[in-house]
Amino acid sequence: MRLELSRFVEGDLEAIADFIAEDNPERAVSFIRQIRHEVLGIGKRPLLYRLRPEIGEGARLAVVGRYVILFRVVARTVRIERVVYGGRDLPQLFDIRNLQSPSELEMHKFMRSMEREAKIAAGTARD
Repeated sequence: MRLELSRFVEGDLEAIADFIAEDNPERAVSFIRQIRHEVLGIGKRPLLYRLRPEIGEGARLAVVGRYVILFRVVARTVRIERVVYGGRDLPQLFDIRNLQSPSELEMHKFMRSMEREAKIAAGTARD
């Protein structure tokens, strides 16, 4: 399956990291890493997550702590729409009119950040 990110995902992750970092910067880094790992897992096996029609047409979600990853599967593409606090108005956030077409640039940014995190974890990162 092909994995795509909406234009909101990187901003969602930055907002989550900033919020958590106010109290615990180390946890912010590890939690964002955990979310990114879950996103990659969704890309590999999206149909393991049940449909959530009460949220929106084709909506599925994965839970990571108090946050959710909202996504849909269209043909052979998994599209991550939002990553947000689970207590928010999820149908409003998943409304197709509020979402834009996928961005290759956003996917590129996501994959680059995953590569950086892997290098840091392996101790091979260069400044």
